[in-house]
Amino acid sequence: MDNYFVQTTLMDKEKIEQLKKKRSLHKEEIRLKTLSNRISSQLNYLDEQSFDYQIHYKQENLDWISTNVPMRKRDGYSGLYDYQIDVDDSENCNTIYCNSNNSLIDKIREQFLIILSKESRLIVCYDGGDPEIEISVETFLSQPLKFFSKPETWILLKDKSWIIEYLWEQEKVKFIQLQNKKIVIVKKIVLIQKKD
Repeated sequence: MDNYFVQTTLMDKEKIEQLKKKRSLHKEEIRLKTLSNRISSQLNYLDEQSFDYQIHYKQENLDWISTNVPMRKRDGYSGLYDYQIDVDDSENCNTIYCNSNNSLIDKIREQFLIILSKESRLIVCYDGGDPEIEISVETFLSQPLKFFSKPETWILLKDKSWIIEYLWEQEKVKFIQLQNKKIVIVKKIVLIQKKD
């Protein structure tokens, strides 16, 4: 009788552990699905076009940026949490002005192809806890504004030699090169809205 009780208790403990593990896996699946829903338009586009991509859920690239690249409170913003890369874009920066989204897209494509190869991999990082998306430059260039769809977006080249920063309110795309712990803004593309 005692032997039966010990065996039953051990089986119950094993079953409880299995159930806990199953529950934990299920919770993690729900958490990842919820996070993926935050970037569903980008993921749907990538799936529809059969593009290769990877999702990074732990924000390791955004964390790398905030740890290794100086940040400052966003220009013209009085809130607590919105930041931009702390780089002087007033001097030695080639600025291109665009007057429409189409010309903006053309200039973004042109600048990307000057500094990067189509096969290069990059990571699209959004502020606010959204998952990061790793894609090729070619994939990004197929529809750049699809990936610049959040108020703060940083595109980090996988080898961490370039960051492309897009801040919605400023309507600027900044091409920032990282050279031996020095940050250099190489190009700035500004969208000028037509005033009615």
